Amino acid sequence: MFFKSALYLTLLVSFACAHPNQLRPRQATQGCRPLHTTFSNSEVSNGGNTLITMISPADSYSTTANGLELYLKRPAKKVTTHNGVNDQLGSGATANSSFLLSYGKVTFDLSAPVGAGGAVVAAIFISNDHHEIDIELLPGDPKQWQTNVFAPPTANAPPAYGKLSSVEDIPRSRSGQQTIGERHAYSIDWNPRRIIWSVDGRAVRTLTPRTLFNASNTALIRKLAIRHL
Repeated sequence: MFFKSALYLTLLVSFACAHPNQLRPRQATQGCRPLHTTFSNSEVSNGGNTLITMISPADSYSTTANGLELYLKRPAKKVTTHNGVNDQLGSGATANSSFLLSYGKVTFDLSAPVGAGGAVVAAIFISNDHHEIDIELLPGDPKQWQTNVFAPPTANAPPAYGKLSSVEDIPRSRSGQQTIGERHAYSIDWNPRRIIWSVDGRAVRTLTPRTLFNASNTALIRKLAIRHL
């Protein structure tokens, strides 16, 4: 049985590069290169030479007229929780880009299921050295969304989880609803000087080098994922 994520995605990427970008494996270029996708069959595949590569089973997603739907499968066995940790995990879906992005702005049009506790829907920039910038929607907290920066631990230090995180309110839609179940446009605009998170064209959070790790030369892989905590 599946939780249907109703994760409909439309992607707009505007490249603003300070360093060469690898838009395809072994193919580098410089400058801005706008891109828009609604995740059609020709753009998504399991391991093919396409814009988006699924790294989860074929039954974990669907390409539809509304965009890409990602599914979360229930755990196969009964779940027992100890100290807040489940002993069984569900299996979700993950879609990776086939290119690297040095700097730019990415807008994700997405919605997420409401009430599927223990799940998280995430749109992620992640680098080869495990620095991460992301957007997270938690079905168990349907009126808010999270903006995060994660950094790998330094020597003899714990991971920097939650140090550069923020919780934002979901804006009210035209239908009057205020939940992650309504489609909204979430953006990350990243360059060496700052990171800006926006929703529906309105900036809600900005980080500058004073509060940010130094990642000015790091190329980032765009990743979309729905996973189980």
